[in-house]
Amino acid sequence: MKFDKPSISHTNMEQFDEQLKLLDRKLLQLEEGADIGKIREFIHSIEEHPSSNIHAAQAGQTISVDAERLAQLQHVASELMVGSTRLNDVNERLRQEIADSCGQGVLQQLNEVTARISRTISALQEGVVKTRLLPLQRLFRRYPRFVRDISRKLNKEIDFLMVGEHTELDREMIDKIDEPLVSLLCKAAVHNIESAEERQKAGKPRKGTLLMKASRLDNEVEIVIADDGKGRGSQDIDTVQAQIRQLQGRLDIDETPGKGTTMTIRLPLSSATVRALLVRLGAEVYAMPLQQVVEIVRLRPDEISTVQGRDVCVIRETVLPLVHLRRALKIVAKPECETNARMLRIVIAEAEGRRVALAVDETLGTREMIVQPLGEYWADVPFVSGSTIMGDGKVAFILDMASISAEGGA
Repeated sequence: MKFDKPSISHTNMEQFDEQLKLLDRKLLQLEEGADIGKIREFIHSIEEHPSSNIHAAQAGQTISVDAERLAQLQHVASELMVGSTRLNDVNERLRQEIADSCGQGVLQQLNEVTARISRTISALQEGVVKTRLLPLQRLFRRYPRFVRDISRKLNKEIDFLMVGEHTELDREMIDKIDEPLVSLLCKAAVHNIESAEERQKAGKPRKGTLLMKASRLDNEVEIVIADDGKGRGSQDIDTVQAQIRQLQGRLDIDETPGKGTTMTIRLPLSSATVRALLVRLGAEVYAMPLQQVVEIVRLRPDEISTVQGRDVCVIRETVLPLVHLRRALKIVAKPECETNARMLRIVIAEAEGRRVALAVDETLGTREMIVQPLGEYWADVPFVSGSTIMGDGKVAFILDMASISAEGGA
């Protein structure tokens, strides 16, 4: 399903590109061997090209922008975010290496400039994301007829309700979520909701109710499809689950026999970025989507048990399968990367209704990341859903928490 070109404020993309090139040149200079003179030169160059040079058009000046150009702007903003991350890493390394009083004064200035650039780039990224948002109404308005046609063909009486049509989502994700939504609506109308005669015999109103509700939750969009049917009809949805996982989302299903089924989809506001928890496995760094991380705990080795040949642990009186990520991903750690700590670092994650404990070597904090799709060469790598570029320029894989949870057997 395709939509019209979005209308956004006219912004000079060439100016963004120049900002990116300037930042990249300075970062390379710093990485090649920073000294106080170069740091001062960098600070002066930033002050001569302040972030305030990026001007939005005055209110009311809007133009129709081709989707490809909008994608290019998204790419520029993403590259600026990567550059900002690299700048923060260089700043941190310099802070650790320079201890003299003169150097500390320059570092304070660099910290201020770094913070200013980070705030500006975050605002730019947020603005770009907002320009790509479209109301779900453009998608939802076709569904009443779809449900009506199904009910007529099956001789069922269905009252279809929609709430939250004005909730916004990234235009690309709207295109891709259409097919999963149609599949779930079809399953609810065909398999979940009974015929009028069956409902009457069960003491229910002859007319079944099917609700589709969308709402915004922080940086996520939640879409709920609920019915008052028999509550045991949502089977064979592996294809839908896979489609939603590709969008960095998740699908939870709650069925109550005789009462109905609630299918809840949660999607990031945009597929371009993800807030992630960084973890170290051996010498490599991986990212876990933060929306699927429940908590981080520490366990003693003697708190791990084996049940039917699988490791498990007990977290708050709940037995969870334990997956040793380094082992699952077949990562061979170098001796200097081996973890000899008495306490194990455990990340509790949940995906598609399954909760699992994941053993990692180290947690490295959270970070906003640009999601890069996997190329054909990496498409078959298990337990991985995407990649991102780190501050040091290296590539880190984004873990597929759903497939890892399934591996745990919860």
